[in-house]
Parts: sequence; structure tokens; C-alpha cells
Amino acid sequence: MSVTTLRPAPKHQRRSHAPPASATTPSPGLPARTPLHHAAAGLRLSGHWPELLCDLALLGDLRLELATTRVRLLDRVSLAGLRVDGPFASLHGTDQSLRLLLARCHALSAAPARDALLLEDDLGRPLLRLRPDAGRDARLWRLVMGGILGNAERVVPLQQTPPALAPLASHPLAALQALCADDPDAPGFADTAELTGQLALDPGRLRHAAAAAVAVDPALIPCALRALCEELLPIAITTGSDALALRRRAAFHAYDYALGRARLSGDATRFELDVAAIDSAWVVGSDAGATGGRQLRLYDADSRALAVIAAAPASAACRSDAAVAPCGGEPRFWRSLMNALTS
Repeated sequence: MSVTTLRPAPKHQRRSHAPPASATTPSPGLPARTPLHHAAAGLRLSGHWPELLCDLALLGDLRLELATTRVRLLDRVSLAGLRVDGPFASLHGTDQSLRLLLARCHALSAAPARDALLLEDDLGRPLLRLRPDAGRDARLWRLVMGGILGNAERVVPLQQTPPALAPLASHPLAALQALCADDPDAPGFADTAELTGQLALDPGRLRHAAAAAVAVDPALIPCALRALCEELLPIAITTGSDALALRRRAAFHAYDYALGRARLSGDATRFELDVAAIDSAWVVGSDAGATGGRQLRLYDADSRALAVIAAAPASAACRSDAAVAPCGGEPRFWRSLMNALTS
């Protein structure tokens, strides 16, 4: 029987609070925009979000970049099959699922060379970047970009204005909970709300909703991430920004730690995490009757979720030296790793 032991390296010392915004190194890739730039740039009004998202679905595979100062994810995505329900868009798949909060999305903006499309909030801050996948026909990209943006740099979709006295059922959290179906392969209501900053960590609620919730030392998280890469264990990472929660299932084969950031690389996916931003970490047991096994949940000092990590369910029973023993959905290495974190 294998036993996994984790010891934090001296360079991974815990810091109880994330560094101030002025001292945080911005994530590379997404250009910085200011409210002044946003207001001054040429823009035009367009149709509603469903029409624009249908145009993007014509492009097939795209390169997606989700970047905040604390979390960065680069991946490949196809928006074909994206479903829009009012201010909410969702895409479900076994290996990749996303939930997009359109009420928090203000505009679509072109990169200077029109080689990328940015999804922005109302202050002009980029939430998401999409660009054509390598080897794709650039003519189709230019055609769709021209249809969406025309000659403007930015397009602002029309949005429905809610009534002044909206009923409680139309509150953003209530609407989000109603639209989040119980799909085990997609981010659920709690994950989406915590990753987009609408719901703060409550340890009491966490323990009540799960079979068990155990706080673990955040200094051990880099060691755990490195062990997952060395084992090539398929995992599901759920992360997000103010308007998006994205779940990706992949196996990561390379680990790197530099300038306080842990980087995991796979064949088509790269995940990057600011280790100093982790204020608390939890190993959370699955709900009664669930088969997904335990989760590793990471939160910042503002009680906002940074990432939720889980193992892909085991497809066969785990073998020990003595006999075949079922694992309850947890691969053997993941079970040893979670036991090591909580011991």
C-alpha cells in the first residue's frame, strides 16, 4: 500500500494575506485597460448576446485565456453548443464545461491587430481572451470579426433592463441557482458563485453541505500540485473570474515554480496559480450518495474561491497487494494524497 507524505519546502512559506494590489505582478497576456481608455475608444451598439455568441460558435476551436492577478488558465475551447438562458450562458461537456454570467459582461473588444477578441466588464477590464487556434483558416476569423465589430474597436450588446422592483426570484443569486442544473461535469451553483465573487467562504456552510471539510496548511499546496504532475493523474480544475466559471479535465505532465507562481502544463491546457494568494485550503468530502470523491478547495484572503481541484473518477476498482478494493470513485493516488494533506 502506497503512502504519500508531504512536507513544505522552505521557499513555500505561508502568507496569511495576499499582497496588496500595487505590489502584485500583473499576469502576462491580457492587456491592461483603464476606464478612460474604455470611454474614449470607438464603440457601437449591436444585437443581443445570443446572436453574437452564435457568430463565435462558427469559429470552431479557439484558444481561450482566462487571467486574473492570482489565477491564469490557457486552454482550447469550442463554443458550438453554447446555450443562452437570459443573462446566463452555459456549455456542458465531459472534459470541459463553462458558465458565463452575461449580466457582468459589457463589451467585446478587438486586440490592436484584431488577432484576438476580448470580453470586457463595464470598466473596460478584460475578463476573457479568445483567439483562433493554430492552423485554423484566418479568413473565417477575419470574416466573423468584421461581422461582429464592423469598423469599431468595441461592440456593446444590448441588454434587457430589469423592472425597478424585481421579485426576489430574479435576484442574481436566485437566478443563478435556478439555472445551474445538477450536472456533475459542470460547475455547480456554489462553485460558480464562489469563483465569481458572489458567495464568500463560510466554513460552517462548507461542513454542513459536505460529508467532511478539513482545513489544511496552504504551504503544502505547491507540493501537492507537483505530485499530481509527477503522477500524471487526470484531474478536474474549476476556476473563474468575475463573469466566468470554467471546468477543465486534463492530465498535467509538467510543473514549474517561479516568482511565487505554480504552473501546471498539459497537452492543450496550462494552469497558473499565485501561491501567496492562498489564504486557506480545504479538503472537502463528497455529498452523501456522490461518487466524485474529495475536492481540494483554495480560497484567498477575501474568502473568494481561487480554484476547486478534484480527481477524475476512477474507471476501475483500486488494487492493493491483498485484494481488489473499491475506491468510491477516488483513484488510489488521489486518495493517498488527500489522506496526506489531512493527516
